[in-house]
Amino acid sequence: MSLAADMLKTPLINLSMDIAEAVRLDRDAELAVSVIIPCFDSAAFLHPCLESLIHQTLPQARFEVICIDDCSTDDTLQVLRKYEGRIANLRIIRHVKNRKQGAARNTGLDAARGRYVFFLDSDDFLRVDTLEVMLNVIGNADVAVCQHIKTRYDKPHKRTVSNRHVKTTLSLAALENTVGWWPFGMLILRQMLDNHGIRFREGVYFEDIDFNIRVFLNATSHAITKEALYYYIERDSSTVNSVNEKKLRDSVAAIADVYGLIAGTATKGDQDAFLKKSSGWLMLQAQRLRDSSNTPEEKDRLAQLFVDGLRSGHLLEKLDAGLGEKILQTAAQPPASAAGAATQKNPENFRYNPWPKDFRDEFMDKVIFFCEVNYHIRSAAPIARELKARGIDSIIVDASRSTTFSSNRPLPDEELPLYADVNLRPFNVGETLPFATDAAAFIFMNDLTYTKRLIFENFGFGVPTFGFYEGINDDWNLDRISPRMPYRSVDYLLLPGIYQQGFYRDRECRIVGLPNVRSWLAKPYAPPTRRRAIINVNFTYGVLEDRRDSYVESAVRACQEMGLDYIITQHPADKADLSAYNVGKESVYDMLAEGSLLISRFSTTMLEALAMGRPVIYHNPINERVPKFGQPLGAYSMSHDVESLKAALQREMDFVDNGGSVRDRAALFLHFHCNTADSRDPSELAAAAIAEVVSNPPDRFAFKTGAQDFVRPRALRLSSAAVPASVPESSLPHANGSLLDRLVADPDYTARHAQLLQACAAALLLDPVVTLEQLGDGTPLAKTMAEATAALGEDNTLVAHYRKTLAHAQGVRPRSGPRTLPSAAIPAA
Repeated sequence: MSLAADMLKTPLINLSMDIAEAVRLDRDAELAVSVIIPCFDSAAFLHPCLESLIHQTLPQARFEVICIDDCSTDDTLQVLRKYEGRIANLRIIRHVKNRKQGAARNTGLDAARGRYVFFLDSDDFLRVDTLEVMLNVIGNADVAVCQHIKTRYDKPHKRTVSNRHVKTTLSLAALENTVGWWPFGMLILRQMLDNHGIRFREGVYFEDIDFNIRVFLNATSHAITKEALYYYIERDSSTVNSVNEKKLRDSVAAIADVYGLIAGTATKGDQDAFLKKSSGWLMLQAQRLRDSSNTPEEKDRLAQLFVDGLRSGHLLEKLDAGLGEKILQTAAQPPASAAGAATQKNPENFRYNPWPKDFRDEFMDKVIFFCEVNYHIRSAAPIARELKARGIDSIIVDASRSTTFSSNRPLPDEELPLYADVNLRPFNVGETLPFATDAAAFIFMNDLTYTKRLIFENFGFGVPTFGFYEGINDDWNLDRISPRMPYRSVDYLLLPGIYQQGFYRDRECRIVGLPNVRSWLAKPYAPPTRRRAIINVNFTYGVLEDRRDSYVESAVRACQEMGLDYIITQHPADKADLSAYNVGKESVYDMLAEGSLLISRFSTTMLEALAMGRPVIYHNPINERVPKFGQPLGAYSMSHDVESLKAALQREMDFVDNGGSVRDRAALFLHFHCNTADSRDPSELAAAAIAEVVSNPPDRFAFKTGAQDFVRPRALRLSSAAVPASVPESSLPHANGSLLDRLVADPDYTARHAQLLQACAAALLLDPVVTLEQLGDGTPLAKTMAEATAALGEDNTLVAHYRKTLAHAQGVRPRSGPRTLPSAAIPAA
C-alpha cells in the first residue's frame, strides 16, 4: 500500500465510524433484549445454547444474557464462567438453594434491563438471526411470537415445526392454546409485565401456562412470524416426559389457576374453549403416565390421585364428560409401542444430516463458493485460482440457472470456456441444496437468499463461513424493509473497502477490494464518443419503488432543460414501465463507454463509472437514507432536485471540458470504498484471508456431528509455491494504477505535489489530531509538504486550501466524546 494511502488509513477508518454512527437509529443504541436462561445441571448441553447467542446477527451491545444457576450440582457454573468475555453482556446469578424454573425465570425478570425479554431454555438454542428478526417482527406490539423446530441430533428423529397462530382474537388463541402455553420463542415488552405484575408461579411444574395466558390477555397488540427461529431439543431425560405425584398435582393446579382467572371476566365461549383444550391437555398427562416407567400399581394410584384432585378442585364437572373415567382407563393401558414415535432406534454410526444428500465426499476439505449470478462467478473464479496456487482445492457452485429465482442471470455459453480451469458445478438449488458437513470453508456472495438456509443449518457443524461483500448494500436496512441485515450471519467478512468497517465493527473483517472496480481501473481511459447523460434506474425488490417516478421525472427534466441528450439504463429486476422515456437496450457498460456522464441513485454503477473515468452525479430527490454516497470526498457532485441537478450537470461537464481527470479526482473515494490504493489484487487478498483460516482453523463447534461440542479440524497444508502475501508495486495489475499509488511510485508524475497536498488536506479534515502529529517539526511528512508548497507556490489554489485546512485543524481539540460526521468534503482538483 502506498505512503499516501497508509497515511489516510486511520482518518478514513474514523470517517467510516463517523458515517455509521451518524445514521444509527436512536433505538439501535438501547439495550433491546434481555435473554433469560434458567440453568440447573445443564453442563452437558449448555454449549449450543450459549454459542447460538455468540453468533447472533444482532450486535451483542444490543442484548444481555442473564443466566440463573439454580444451585446446580454439576459443572454448569464453570461452563457459564467460560463465556464471560465472549458474550459481551453476560450476567450470571446463582441461587443459594434450588428454587425451580419459575423462580429462576423471575430472578431473571427482576434483574432484566432490556426493553424486551426473551426466555431461552438451557438445553435449546436459537437460530443465529433470532433476536434481530424478532425485534423487526415486534414493531410497536407488546408481544411477538415465532415458531420452533422440535428435533434432536443424537439419533434419527422426525423434525416438526410448530404452528403458533391466532385465528380470531388473541385472548381466545391464548385460552385454546393455538398461540402456545410455553414462554420460549416469545419477545415480550418488559414494561407490560411490570405494569400488570406478571410473574411465574414458583416451586411448581407447568408454571408457564398461566404466565403465557396472562401475557396474552394483557397484551394490547401482538405479532407472529411463520419463521422457525427456536430449536427445541428433545431428550430422553427431559422432565417433560417424566411423571410423578407432584407433577400431576401441579397440572391440576395450573388449570384451576387459569380458570379462576377467567371465570369472572372471559366470555362463556372463551371459557368453554379453555375447558375443552384443558381436557385434551389433561389427557396428555394421563398418556404420559401410561408410558412412564412406573409399576402398574403405581400408575393406578397416581391416576386415581389425579382424578381426585380434579374432583376436589371442582373442575371435573366442568371438563369433558367422562374425563375422569378416560384418565383411569388410559393409565391402565399398556405403554404405547410408539412412545416417542418420532424418535427411531439409534442405528450404529448415526450421523445427522439436514438434507437427503450430503456432498461430504465431494466437498471434503474443499472451499465451496456459492454463486447465484454471472458476476458472482466472475468474482469467485480468480479467488479459486489463487487458492489453487496455494494448494487449496475449491468448487464453485453455479446456481444461476436455478428455478427458485424470479430472474436468472447465468454466464453466457460463450464465456464458459474461460472457466475450464476451475471446478464449476451447476446446481438447481430449488431441487438440491449443495451442503456438506466437512468442507474446508463456505464462501457466500450473499446471505439473504437460499444461502441463509445453508448458513443457519451450518451452526453445529462449524464449517467456517465467509461473506464476500459484492457490490454495495444498505448495511443497516435504512431504506430496505427486511427482517435481517446483510452479511451478519457469517464468521468472516471480506469487505470491499474501509467504508464498510464502521457498519461491521463488531464482526471479523478483512478488506480485499471490489474486483469489478479494479478491472475497470486496469483498462486505459477511453474518452466518451457522445455528449449524453446516462440515467440509472434501479428501483428493485420493493426498495423505494414508490419514489421511482419522482426520481426519473426530475432527472429527465433537468437534462431536457439543459438541452442535454439522455438515455435510461434500467436494472433487469426493475419492472417499471418506462416506455414514455428514452430507454436503452444495450448494457449499462456499453452506454457508459459511449456517454459523457452518469446520473444515479444508490448503485454499484456509480463506483464502476468513476473507475471508467466518467463523471457521476449522485441524484437523491427521494430522500434515501443510505449514507454510502453522502460523502463524495471530491469525487462527484450531488443533487436533490431539478435545479441542483442542472447545476451539477454544468459543473461536471465544465470539469471534463477543462481537461479534468475523473479517475484522479475520485482516487481517494475509490480507495475508501474499494481499496484501490492497495497494490494487491482483490482475489489475492481474499485468497490469503481464506487460506489463513483453513490452514490454521479454529476449533469447530460441531455438536451436530455426534462428537464433542468442539472438535479440532484437519488443517489444510499450503503449497510451498504459494503466492506471496504481497507483490511488488510495479506488478500492479492495471495499466494506470490508482492516483494514490502513483503519488509515491512515480516521482516525476506532474500532479504529485498537487495531489499530495489534496490528500494531506483531506487527512486534516478527517482526523486533525493524528495528522497534526504526523506534520510535527522535522517529520518526513512535514518535509514532503514543504517541498510540495514550495514547488507549487503560495498563489496556487490547492496550497491556499491546504493552508486553510491546516489552520482549521490547529484549532481543533482532541475529541473525547462520540465522533460527529465531518461537514467538510475534499474539493475537486
